[in-house]
Amino acid sequence: MKITAKVLFYLKLGARNILKYKKRSLQVGVVICIGGFVMTTMGGFTDGMYDKLLKDMFEGTSHAKVFRKGYYEKQEISPLELSIEGYRGIIGRISSAGPGVKISPSISAGTVVSFKDNSLNLVCQGVEPYSGKDADLFPAYRTYAGSVREGRFFKNNSDKGVLISSYAARNLACGLGESIILFTADSYGSFNAVELEVIGIFKTGYKDKDENVCIADLQSVQGLVGLENAVTEISLYFNNLKESESFGRRISGIIRENNLEYMDWKELLGVFVWALKIGNIFNFIIYIIFIIVAAVGIMNTVLISIMNRMRDIGTFRALGFTLNDVSAMIITEVTLLGIIGSAIGIAIGVGLVYYFSVVGIPISDEMKDTMGSFLSSNRIYTTLKINFIVFPFFVSCLVPVLSSLYPLSLMRKMHIKEALGFL
Repeated sequence: MKITAKVLFYLKLGARNILKYKKRSLQVGVVICIGGFVMTTMGGFTDGMYDKLLKDMFEGTSHAKVFRKGYYEKQEISPLELSIEGYRGIIGRISSAGPGVKISPSISAGTVVSFKDNSLNLVCQGVEPYSGKDADLFPAYRTYAGSVREGRFFKNNSDKGVLISSYAARNLACGLGESIILFTADSYGSFNAVELEVIGIFKTGYKDKDENVCIADLQSVQGLVGLENAVTEISLYFNNLKESESFGRRISGIIRENNLEYMDWKELLGVFVWALKIGNIFNFIIYIIFIIVAAVGIMNTVLISIMNRMRDIGTFRALGFTLNDVSAMIITEVTLLGIIGSAIGIAIGVGLVYYFSVVGIPISDEMKDTMGSFLSSNRIYTTLKINFIVFPFFVSCLVPVLSSLYPLSLMRKMHIKEALGFL
């Protein structure tokens, strides 16, 4: 009971001091409020950006890929001789090693696409967009399936035709339902062509896909490039991104036996993964610097507040308050300010983060060009997570208390006479 009564007494004194020294209390409260607000919004904005980039990256690629050894290094010149032969058997063995993994074979080949007198150089991807017993759409093709503006996406893996972007349709002066010719050098060293109907026109928002890629059914592209029983890559998608690394070790025997190479998402994305890590470290450093600056600002404000009240503190001492009583009173006061200030700042920050999680932040065309194929939409949406509330609240409450320790140590060294005569 005595402890409870003391705590209530200190709370009452702390609350009265906040109201009595309104100006100083307001200064400390505003600094704490700004600290909580910035920490909450920084977390929501940076995490939202990170999540957006990862989401967009994996909507356009896969968690891992299997190539014939040497193909990945030369893929820009479409080395069809480095294809994966007997890929159906290899896919079967990989499926047995991981029943939950989604698998999709494909062929990428540089082609000249022509319609009447117009032509365009495009990378043609021959795909089997549906995988597994349930014939689910392979995640890497959701971007295309969800961005078809005219016509339709492939109904199944046997569906024939080609999908082109609105950019390609405009430059070729070609419309839905018309037939275009795909022309390329095949694996036998001769030239070959195939005529396919345009069954869909898409606009993904990814610059490299919209300006450089067309999608056709795998069987037609196999005939075009002379790879009737082969593909250039096998894409894998897992329930959990982290499985991609361990799965590579699980199928290492299959990879070695067939002269293949397995590459997970970190290897596929390369420098960009490294850039993301550096960006996260940079954001963390900025976060820490801000906390230090906020702590110094709060400490200075608390120090000035205590020094300006030194005569009042001397009066409390003269009335019989011990040093511990005065220290507890001031710590209670700054704790209350921390709770109030951080609650207000975090509430405003949460409101702002939530608003932009719904509305989004516009992305300039210059930024989209800089990020290349890693941003699809014109907006970035912030992320609201519980740790963006708990951590700033904890820090905003703790920093004022820690900041008060130094001025309190100076106060405790003063005698009552010094405190009463302090100017």
